[in-house]
Amino acid sequence: NFVNNAAGQRVICRVNAVTNARPDCLPVNVFGFGQIDPRAFPFIQRDGRGDEKSGQFIASSSLSGDFSQLFELPGGPIAFALGTEYRKETASVIYDEISAADRTFFNAFQPFVAPKLTVKDAYGELKLPIFKDSAIGKDLTIGLAGRVSDYNNSTGTVYAYSITGSYSPISDIRFRGAYATSVRAPTQGDLFSPQAENFAFIADPCDLPTPGGTAATNCAAAGIPTTANAALVAACAGTSFPVALGSPWINCAARTSSTGFVSGGNPTLVQEKGKSLTLGVVLEPRFLPGFNITVDYYNIKINNVIAALGAQQIVSLCYGSATGINNPFCATVSRDPATGLFAEPAVVSGGVNFASQRTKGIDFDLSYRKTFDNGDKLVVRSIATRALALNNFFDPLFPNVPNRQLSELGDPKWAASFSVNYDFGVLDLNYSARYIGKTAIGAYETLNQYRGLCPIAGNFIGQTGINGGTCTPGDVTTLAPQNADAFPVSNYPAALYHNLRMTAEINSKFEFYAGVDNVLDKLPPLGLLGTAGGDDYDSFGRYFYVGVSASF
Repeated sequence: NFVNNAAGQRVICRVNAVTNARPDCLPVNVFGFGQIDPRAFPFIQRDGRGDEKSGQFIASSSLSGDFSQLFELPGGPIAFALGTEYRKETASVIYDEISAADRTFFNAFQPFVAPKLTVKDAYGELKLPIFKDSAIGKDLTIGLAGRVSDYNNSTGTVYAYSITGSYSPISDIRFRGAYATSVRAPTQGDLFSPQAENFAFIADPCDLPTPGGTAATNCAAAGIPTTANAALVAACAGTSFPVALGSPWINCAARTSSTGFVSGGNPTLVQEKGKSLTLGVVLEPRFLPGFNITVDYYNIKINNVIAALGAQQIVSLCYGSATGINNPFCATVSRDPATGLFAEPAVVSGGVNFASQRTKGIDFDLSYRKTFDNGDKLVVRSIATRALALNNFFDPLFPNVPNRQLSELGDPKWAASFSVNYDFGVLDLNYSARYIGKTAIGAYETLNQYRGLCPIAGNFIGQTGINGGTCTPGDVTTLAPQNADAFPVSNYPAALYHNLRMTAEINSKFEFYAGVDNVLDKLPPLGLLGTAGGDDYDSFGRYFYVGVSASF
C-alpha cells in the first residue's frame, strides 16, 4: 500500500508515512514492462500453499472353488467365485489463508472437504463347462458374472452383469462372445467440488410472454403461479417491473438484475451406464504350430454420461423437456416456493447426466512364435484396429444428433503396430513399427459430408430425409461439408514409424541395451508439433538411447 510522503513529493510505502519503519520497502511502478524493482517483489508476492490429502481403506473377502464333489457337467465341474468388499475413501484440499480469502491474482480458492465415500460390493461368478470332446464340438463353456454395489451418495445401489460364451467346433478354431453391462459412479469431485458463485442474466422460460406448450405444462408442474400473489407483489415492489395482486405472474427479479448461480459439483449426479457386445474368433491351425490370429468385433454404448452445461442451458432444458420436470436439469434449479422467483443460487451449473457415447470397431491380433532346435526364439506380432464408429451425443437440444469423433485428430479409422523379436540367448534384436491412419484437419464435419440436422431447406445430399426426401429444418440426414474450402488439404496424412533395439546379456546381473526410435526421422505433418491434445505423431524425431540395467 503506497502513499505520497509528507511533502507530497514522491511515493513511499504507507508503512513509512509517519516514521521510516521499513527502509527496505520500495514502491512499485505497475505501468510498463520491467518497471518493478526486484527488491520490491518480497512485499507484493508470496508463496501459496495447498494441502491435498486422500485416503482409502479396503476390506475384502473371497471364496472360490468348484462343485466336483457334488456333480459335474459333461464338460467338467462347475467353478465358482464369490466375494465381498468394503471401501471407504476420504479426500480434502485446504488452501492457505491468503489464497482462500481472494487476496491473490486468482479468485478465492475454496476448500474441498468431501464427505466420506463408502461402497459395499458383493459379486459372484460361475463357469459352466457345457461339454467337452463331444460329437457336436470340441468344447462349449458359458460364463456368468454379477456385481451389486451400494454407494452412500446419490448413486445408491447399482447392478452390473456379464454373460460370456466360448465354443470350439474343432481344436483349430474357437468362437467367443460376451455381453456386459457396467456402471461408473460419479467421483467425489463430480459431486462435491467447491461451488464458486457467479452472476448472469438468466431468461426465465416461465416468464411472460406467457409460455406455451411444453414450457407452460412444466412451469405449472413446478408450482409456478400464473397470477401474482401477495408474496410476489412484495418482492417486486421497488423494481422496474412492479406487479399488482392478481396480475399476470412475471419474474421481475430476473428482468431487472443478474441472477446468482454457482458452478461446481452437482450432488444429484447418478451413475453412467454402459453396455458392450463383443464377438470374436480365434484361429490356431494345427498345420502351422505357433501361429495365432484373433478377430474381435466390439460395440459399446454409454448413457447418462456426465457433461457440463451452463446456467441458462440448464434452466431452458429443465422447462423445455418433453418428459416433464422430473429430469436431471430441473434437479439443479431452485425457486422460492412463496413467489416462484429464482432462489439464490438459482441453479448449479456443472455436470449433468444427459450425454451419451457410441463406438464400434474390429480388432485384429496376429502372432507367430517359434523356438528353433538351437534354442533361438522368434516372436512376430501385429495388432490393428479398424474403428467403424465413434460418436458423441453431447448436444442437449438435439440428443439424437451425433458429433462424429472418428477420423479426427487422435482417432483414425486405422491404427496398427508390428514387431519382430529374435532372441539368440545372449543377444536380443527387436524391430517395431507403428502406423497411424490419416485424420481430418479440424472437425470432420468441416470438410466432409456428415450426419446432422438440416439447417436450411434444400441442403440435402443423396439420402432420404425424415420427411420423405425433402430436407427441412429439424430433419436428420446427410449434409454437405460446412466449409469445404477451409483448408488447402482435407487430411493429415498417414504416418509410419520404425524403431530398432538391441539387448545384450553381459551376465546374470547386468544387461546392456541400445536403440533408435523413429529411425527415418519422420516429422509430424505440417501444422502439427506432436503435442496437441490427442495428437499421436512423434514430436522428438530420431532418438538414440543406450543404457545398462542391473539386478542385485
